[in-house]
Amino acid sequence: RRARCSLSFCLDTQFSSNSFIYVYFASNNLNKMIVARFNIAASNIAGSQVIVWTDPDSFSLSGNPYHFGGDLLFGPDGSLYLSQGEKSPWNDADIDKPNTAMACVHRFNKDGTIPSGNYVAGKTGVPSAYAQGIRNGFRAAWDFSTNRYFVGSVGGNDQWRSIESIYQVKSGVHYGWPFCEGMCSNSDFSSTCTCSKYSNPIHWYNHKDSNQPTGSNAAMILGYMYRDSMFPSSYNGALFYGDYCRQYIRYHTFDASGNLIVAPNTPTQFTNSIGNTFDTTPGSLISMFPGNDGSLWYTTLDAIYRISYSSSGTTPTPGPTSASVGCAIQGCTYIASNACHCDKDCGTYGDCCSDYNAVCVPTTAPPYTGPKTIDITWAYTVTSVTVTAFVGDTIRWVW
Repeated sequence: RRARCSLSFCLDTQFSSNSFIYVYFASNNLNKMIVARFNIAASNIAGSQVIVWTDPDSFSLSGNPYHFGGDLLFGPDGSLYLSQGEKSPWNDADIDKPNTAMACVHRFNKDGTIPSGNYVAGKTGVPSAYAQGIRNGFRAAWDFSTNRYFVGSVGGNDQWRSIESIYQVKSGVHYGWPFCEGMCSNSDFSSTCTCSKYSNPIHWYNHKDSNQPTGSNAAMILGYMYRDSMFPSSYNGALFYGDYCRQYIRYHTFDASGNLIVAPNTPTQFTNSIGNTFDTTPGSLISMFPGNDGSLWYTTLDAIYRISYSSSGTTPTPGPTSASVGCAIQGCTYIASNACHCDKDCGTYGDCCSDYNAVCVPTTAPPYTGPKTIDITWAYTVTSVTVTAFVGDTIRWVW
């Protein structure tokens, strides 16, 4: 109810020996969000609960709030980092009160103690507060190669001025919400935002663009920093991100000093960098995470996808504008102008004279029309699948 559920979990850094997991979820008994530890090897897992952190703000704050974030992650220092939200609907006067945790990032040890180094000016009543001013830190990511911590914030609901943002979060910094969104120089917040008090995101984009002058829905979904070898070397150090509403996956790269490399044809009045295209049809994604083999996994509301890369295969060359394709049903061949046809790309499905169980078998090479995405739906009854693909194509397993 109103974003009150299990929102995130992570494994203990010694999980292989202690079987501990840490879960960020709503406690109806306490009327608050909590982080609790469970031993999943225990005979009574629920009975193994140990509360590690309790939200200072109750569910009654500001009138039945929502936007609790959030991502729970271990940092390189062994502490737990939790990105929360502003717990909307909010009162501006409550945001900077010393005993409220609205729009904060929290840092605490896995035994519930508070490590040294936390400091948010004025938050004397919230010792776990590490940074503040982030509207809804729905997803976060650590880059352990550089010890940088990123939080992706979902922007506000005023479409004409709302901003989606990625922050490189540091201790004690105020990132502006609700007094700023996006750059501290944003003229839409000129009456409340000053650059002497609030810090900027490393990446932002407006809900408005040339096609949507009054704004349209958007929801930042931060992924992770790629540090593996399956994808080409150009992806090493790429920060993946996407958008739930606009349905894409993009990525940013950084220079040797850690500064974001601005993509071509930006900045514009709508964004500081458009990013680099990775997947234009992921659906309404809600999370991204790395596979052990270097592949990229992501989830939508109803499926789990895996994107992998292979450098083997034949480099495609332009083919004819039509091709002959034989099907499992005799006499049905692909002709561009014929309504009765097989799937011309010879995928895992076919439409052969309305027989949806037909399987397309190429009798001559299908035309190459450029890189494409091939989705393969997995089921318990599937033991193997054959797919025709070229270098540059994306193959996604769908669960």
